[in-house]
Amino acid sequence: MKTSLILFTSLSIILFFGYASTAEASSRTLLGQQNVADRADYDVFQVGPRQGAFNALQVKAEGAPVEIKRIKIFFTNGSVQSIEKNVFLGPGSWSGFTDLKGSNRLINRVVFYYQAHSPGWKSAQLKLFGLR
Repeated sequence: MKTSLILFTSLSIILFFGYASTAEASSRTLLGQQNVADRADYDVFQVGPRQGAFNALQVKAEGAPVEIKRIKIFFTNGSVQSIEKNVFLGPGSWSGFTDLKGSNRLINRVVFYYQAHSPGWKSAQLKLFGLR
């Protein structure tokens, strides 16, 4: 009886966290993707107000590692949020969530300052997601 209760509780926890991560993933909206040069560089992700408002941003590196140094988020109301990141993302890795400050979270554009660490022929790509 005690074993059944432990098994039931464990399965419930696993299912809950599985559902929570699925719900989190479904609230992501791809806002753009860029190929990252193998040198210190920056790229602009044009978003625009038609995408709607977001509470946070998250990025994913693909292909090769990417080192994100700084992010500047430009909102449609003219305000700017600058974030010093200095984070290293391996291929297939997700960043943590970057919360957006203020009441008007309609994004005009996002500028990333970064560098890829591509081993030879393999290029890096950075994907930007908005979370509601």
